[in-house]
Amino acid sequence: VVVVFKLAPYLPNEAIRESLMKVSVIPDLAMRARAIVELAHRLPEEEQEEWFRVALSTARSIENLHERIRTVVDVVSHFSPERQKSIYTEEFLATQTIRNETQPGVILEMLVPHLLGHQKQLAVEGLINHTRLISSETERARRLILLAPQLPVELQTEAFAIARSLRNEVQRAEALIAFARTFPAELIPDILAEAQGILDERVRTNLLSSLAPHIPVS
Repeated sequence: VVVVFKLAPYLPNEAIRESLMKVSVIPDLAMRARAIVELAHRLPEEEQEEWFRVALSTARSIENLHERIRTVVDVVSHFSPERQKSIYTEEFLATQTIRNETQPGVILEMLVPHLLGHQKQLAVEGLINHTRLISSETERARRLILLAPQLPVELQTEAFAIARSLRNEVQRAEALIAFARTFPAELIPDILAEAQGILDERVRTNLLSSLAPHIPVS
C-alpha cells in the first residue's frame, strides 16, 4: 500500500483503477478506506464520486468507534465542503445515541473542529459537561486546552471555572495560557487574578510571563 501511495502521482488512470481494485480487498478497513480515497482523488472527477462513496462506506463499517470517526475524518477531507458538512452532521447526530459514558467525549473532540453553527455549540456544550466528570486532572486540563479555541463566549466562563478547580498548578497554568490566547479582553483580568493566586513561584512567574502579551493596555 505504501508503494502504491508513493507511485500514485505518476500512475496513468488505468493503473490507478487496477490499484483501486487491489486495495479494495485490504482486510484492515481503516487502511482500505484511506487507500481508496487517496487513489480515487487522482482519477478524473466524474469517476471520483463512486469511489469516495465506497471509501466512506468502508470507514463507517469499522467497529471500533474511535477508529471509525478518525478514518471518516481522513476520508471526507477529499469531499466537497458541502458534502463534508452533511457527513459531519450525520456523525454528530450518531453520537447522541452512544450509551458508553467515555466514548462521546472522545468522538466529539474529533468532530468539533469540523462542525458549524448550532451543532458546533451543542458539541462544545457536551464536551464541557463531559469534562466536568473527568476524574483525571491531566485529562481534564488537556480537554480544556483543546477546547479553548472552540469555545463560544457563553461557555468561556464555565470552562474557566473548571480550570480554576484544577488542583495541580502546572496544569491549571497551562489551561489559563490557552484561555488567554482566545478569550476576549474583558476576561483577561480574571485570568490574571487567578494566575497571581498560584502558590508555586516558578509556575506563577512563568505563567505571568506567558500572559503578559495578552494583557490589554489600559
